[in-house]
Amino acid sequence: MGKMMHYVPVDGVYVCFRYDDDQNIMCMMNTDSKAHELDFKKYTERTSTFSEAVNIISNNKLKTSEKATIPAMQMWVLELKK
Repeated sequence: MGKMMHYVPVDGVYVCFRYDDDQNIMCMMNTDSKAHELDFKKYTERTSTFSEAVNIISNNKLKTSEKATIPAMQMWVLELKK
């Protein structure tokens, strides 16, 4: 079943991780009416050993060394890759 780690929501943005020895999933929900910047460095406990995050719905790839912007009222499900 794996483990879960979650963070206290900030400005309407909630981030949690589901992970086990084989897979790491990052879920980010922006419930705010405006876009928010995502800085992977805020979540180094789970992201520090990964270089890429792949959106499992759109297949869009993000680098964990760079910031990204999540649009208003959206949820991302990202698979972390080395």
